[in-house]
Amino acid sequence: MAEDFTFFQTSSLLTAGVMVLLLIAVGLLFNRLIANPIGSLISEVNEIGRDPEKKSISGGYGVQLDPLVQRINRMLENVSALTQEVLENQKKAYTHELMKRESDLYALRNQINPHFLFNTLNNIYSLIGKIESQLKDGDKSGAMDTLSQLKKKQSN
Repeated sequence: MAEDFTFFQTSSLLTAGVMVLLLIAVGLLFNRLIANPIGSLISEVNEIGRDPEKKSISGGYGVQLDPLVQRINRMLENVSALTQEVLENQKKAYTHELMKRESDLYALRNQINPHFLFNTLNNIYSLIGKIESQLKDGDKSGAMDTLSQLKKKQSN
């Protein structure tokens, strides 16, 4: 009976030892096949956030993670395309706004120019009438004063 107990005790210890070794082997295998690639993938994703030149994630993470890497790369391509589209739309909107302002300014200038020309011609006509009336009255010095005042206004 003592021999059976010793055999049972030895078998139990050997079984426990083998189980511990198997658990260690499974843990190392899990670490090598799953945890390390996930850690590397996380590092590469973080690098994409820091480096704007990096546009995709390299493959080679194993059968389990390669589909995820492919989907992340497709997502990054979509983000890049959408970013480009937003930039182009902003550029078009800016160009459109600039053209609108330039056309508004052109329209305002065209409205001002005829008024300025009309007012200038009207003032010249008025001065000519004033000078003619002064000359008819024989007031040559008054006509000269009017012309000198016009010259002073022109130089200011």
